[in-house]
Amino acid sequence: MAPEDLLRLLLLLTVIGMATLALLYLRQRRMPPLDALAWVLLAVLLPILGPIVVIAMRPGRPASRGFPRPARVVPGQHSRKTAKHPF
Repeated sequence: MAPEDLLRLLLLLTVIGMATLALLYLRQRRMPPLDALAWVLLAVLLPILGPIVVIAMRPGRPASRGFPRPARVVPGQHSRKTAKHPF
């Protein structure tokens, strides 16, 4: 296999991998069907930049998984459960 053929194959595999990642990401988001179709078309028809834009823009809302999310603690603020008094 010639080096240029190998590079073309690697580029094709990279483009397919990026599109697959974008499509898997979109499956986890909740949005109207027409919006979802537009994002899928962007991810598939714009080969290199499309998947990056889809994941970066975070369209729709996250799908609920049925388990609670952990509470975030702001830096400098103590959690109620872990707050301990030094005295």
